[in-house]
Amino acid sequence: DGKHYEKWTHPFAQSVFMFLGEAGCFIVYIFMRYKDKLKYGDPDKAPAILEAVKSGKRTNINPWLLLVPSLFDNMSSSLMFIALGFIPASVYQMLRGVIVLITALMSIALLKRVLYWHHWTALILITGGIALVGLAAVLFSEGGGDDSDKHPIIGIVLMIAA
Repeated sequence: DGKHYEKWTHPFAQSVFMFLGEAGCFIVYIFMRYKDKLKYGDPDKAPAILEAVKSGKRTNINPWLLLVPSLFDNMSSSLMFIALGFIPASVYQMLRGVIVLITALMSIALLKRVLYWHHWTALILITGGIALVGLAAVLFSEGGGDDSDKHPIIGIVLMIAA
């Protein structure tokens, strides 16, 4: 046959493509503002903006504020893609569920939300399931065939950090 295929494991390339997609949304925003400026003389005079102001919504939000969450998202995705090199894809997918727990805890801390018993029950079940999957990955990793299960603890730590 003569063909040789190698496993493609470049997590930063995947993360860069995702970040470029996010940046593409910013380019569309700039284009839309420019189009409104040409059509109405001032982008803030566009009917959609005037309607939003009339209904009490803020329209003077600095678009550069999107840079901070976008960078955090890129950093998190990079860590997760790196973790994918250390754990099997099935474990990776399950461990991504920890975002539910993190989001719930952040909503309590930052937004002062109150969680009810059914929320806490769901969070306990989710956390228990994620812990079982992580434990199984560590206990039953064979370190054989492919490289994805040789160091599951590193992958799990990276997933939690992400």
